[in-house]
Amino acid sequence: MRISIRTSRWAIWARRIASIALPFELIAVIMHRQRMIPSDTFTLIFAIGLALAVLSIIVSLFAFVRLWRSGFSGWGRTFQALILGLVLASPIGVAISWTAIYPPTNDVATNGTLPTLSIARHSDARLLSREDTVRIFPTALARTYPLTPDKVFALAADLAGERQWDIRIRRRPVAPAYPGRLQALDMTFLGYRDEISILVDWSDSGAVVSMRSASIYKFDDFGSNGRRIEAFLSELDRAVTEELRREPIVNEPVLDDEDRDADDADTEN
Repeated sequence: MRISIRTSRWAIWARRIASIALPFELIAVIMHRQRMIPSDTFTLIFAIGLALAVLSIIVSLFAFVRLWRSGFSGWGRTFQALILGLVLASPIGVAISWTAIYPPTNDVATNGTLPTLSIARHSDARLLSREDTVRIFPTALARTYPLTPDKVFALAADLAGERQWDIRIRRRPVAPAYPGRLQALDMTFLGYRDEISILVDWSDSGAVVSMRSASIYKFDDFGSNGRRIEAFLSELDRAVTEELRREPIVNEPVLDDEDRDADDADTEN
């Protein structure tokens, strides 16, 4: 006679809830990144997925207690539900950790001239103060490069293309009264879009680069805009350094034969 072992209902429901939470989050992210749903709709659907993920974790913990006391089967299902729930709920932990590190803001800019925005202009915009920007993002500072604004603008545009930004405005620097302007859109992992504005202006020593990054959606950016500015300007620093290495030395005097002979004679004496 074969004795059947009952499967815990807690284990069954834990895996069911986790399985429901998965498409809520995964499909919502895909549709949001493809611009098939607006950000408000995505936020609501993704929040439901997060709530289901948390619920699956809670039900899994109750299932473990029930399995331990009753001896029912369902350990494998409960482990699967718990692991899947923890993975799906991980954005909550990431958001909490970033909230502890970064102040509430959705607009970050370097010092100096403030680049203008075309899309990310709404009543909930919160530009991070210059003091907090320097304290939290110490390398998010305006740059001055010993190159012509036209060359610096070309390097910045190339980097924006490498990052696959959606460039909306590309105006080359023409004169001190008409600085270069580069405006583009970037997409976060979850599909939210941020606007980037880069200004390349003239200076006595070369070109000055100012940058601004702001969230189009009204929520806090959890530090993404500031990190984007720091990463982009660091890459621009390296690109300018490589360009300076390739620049020919034009200020070194060229000696003719007579001057070279005179110089050799002075060296011997």
